[in-house]
Amino acid sequence: MKLKRVSKYMYWLLLCIAIGAFCSVWLGRQLDFFGFTFYPTSNNNYIYRNFVDARDGGSSKFITYKDSKDSLYIHYLAGAKRKDPYVGISARPKKKEFFDIYCLAQVLKLELTHSKAAKLPIQVIEEIPNYTDHTKPLSYRYHIFELPVKVGKHQYEVALEDFEEASWWKENNPLSHNLPDFDPSNIAYIGLRNPLKQAVEGQDYEAKLTVHSLALSSNYKLYLICLFLAIELSIFFFFFLLGAFQFWSIYRKGKFFLNAKIVKEDIVEPSVEVEEEQTPEDWVDIVNFISENFHVSEMSLSYLEKKLRISEAKISLLFSEHSADNFRTYVNKKRLEKSIELLRDSKASVSEIALSVGFDYVQSFNRVFKKEYGMTPTEFRKNL
Repeated sequence: MKLKRVSKYMYWLLLCIAIGAFCSVWLGRQLDFFGFTFYPTSNNNYIYRNFVDARDGGSSKFITYKDSKDSLYIHYLAGAKRKDPYVGISARPKKKEFFDIYCLAQVLKLELTHSKAAKLPIQVIEEIPNYTDHTKPLSYRYHIFELPVKVGKHQYEVALEDFEEASWWKENNPLSHNLPDFDPSNIAYIGLRNPLKQAVEGQDYEAKLTVHSLALSSNYKLYLICLFLAIELSIFFFFFLLGAFQFWSIYRKGKFFLNAKIVKEDIVEPSVEVEEEQTPEDWVDIVNFISENFHVSEMSLSYLEKKLRISEAKISLLFSEHSADNFRTYVNKKRLEKSIELLRDSKASVSEIALSVGFDYVQSFNRVFKKEYGMTPTEFRKNL
């Protein structure tokens, strides 16, 4: 019976853990806690722009620029008129100043198609508190990661911690060494541009790029942390419910016994003269069985129910009617009476006596003995 009850509790515990893990992951995804896609999107929360060096005297240009619902295709030319030509695209939030990096995103995920094998720079542009002037683009801090791209369609992942400050930005900001470290929560723009070095120095560089998706995501370690926290909360919730259920069961059982006793007292018995009160047969069986078997450590209401075929509820009711003690106290008193005899008349150790009268642990024996007699078994034996 105990094994069956434990199996039942294990089933509910595993169910609580599974529900907690599912709910935490689902809620995390709903709140973009584990990351989000900022291209393509259907909610129009981001602005996508292209930039080119033509305004700075360069000859770079977009030959084709086509933004469809599921991809962005650009055919670009990085002109050799400038020593450092640039042409590219960028994205930024539409209604906010920064990307929502509070979501624990640590990885930038890209799916790209490029017509040539090259090192394609990814730009993460950070707004620095108390330093960046919105009217001065170079006051934003530029972080660069040169992504080795292959010919054709491929997926890539770049950790935000792998980005480095652009060398040209440091040259234009002499006080950069006094600024705070990179803070992903202040990212204002994310973009892609042409390779920093031309394939052939002094010649135009032409290539085709298709952007299929751009996303910020967390790494697997954060998933494991969230899963672990969900399991911890589920276990706590399970034991909380188990305790509440046990309390409610005890309350209902006590209320039932009280009501049963009141009802019994309210019943008007026929006026029949009897010489002495008859003791119920079941009660006599219970008292005799405990007197002969109190030394059995498994002695419990369920054990009596199994041996005597009397329900636990009826056993408890009979104790409330015929004894000043409840079942557990009654059994312990029988054990203590025997232990007094053994402490006085035998040379057995306290541990041996505890086990012989039905206590599984000597600590439990000592606690119950002291509560009843005001001293430990050892102290009692010394006073003999």
